[in-house]
This record gives sequence, structure tokens and C-alpha cells, in this order.
Amino acid sequence: MAANPIPWQTYHLIAVVPILVGIALQVRALAILLDIKSLRRSIHDRASRIFIAGLIFTASGVGLAILLDFFDISAKSALPGAS
Repeated sequence: MAANPIPWQTYHLIAVVPILVGIALQVRALAILLDIKSLRRSIHDRASRIFIAGLIFTASGVGLAILLDFFDISAKSALPGAS
């Protein structure tokens, strides 16, 4: 089980929001692609664009969460050898 040793703070919501939006966009794209109408090129292309946007949002949120944790750790000088 993966665990983050840094306790959650309210400013972490800055990273959670894009992750949730990205997941919602990916689920929406999947719903579009599961419909038989998605065999039409225009609908398939639209769903693909929505899915890619969802991936970008999710990746941005994960990257932001990592940056927030990095800055939190560096501010507390919790890194070995940090002074």
C-alpha cells in the first residue's frame, strides 16, 4: 500500500481538483467511446480530445502534488543532509 508521510493540508486541494477533473473527463470520453455512435469519425475524434485533456489534467494534478510535497519537505528541512 502506498502512503504519503506528509499529512494532508487544505492547500493540497490545489492538486486534487485537476486530478478529479481529469478523471471525470476520462470517464466521459470512455462513455462516449462505448456508444455505437462513436464509430463516426467526428464523435471518435471528439472523445479522443476529451480523453487527452483528461490525461493532461490528471498528470498536471499529480505533478503539482509532487511539487507541493517537495516544497513542504524542503521547507521543513526533512531531507538528509539539508541545512
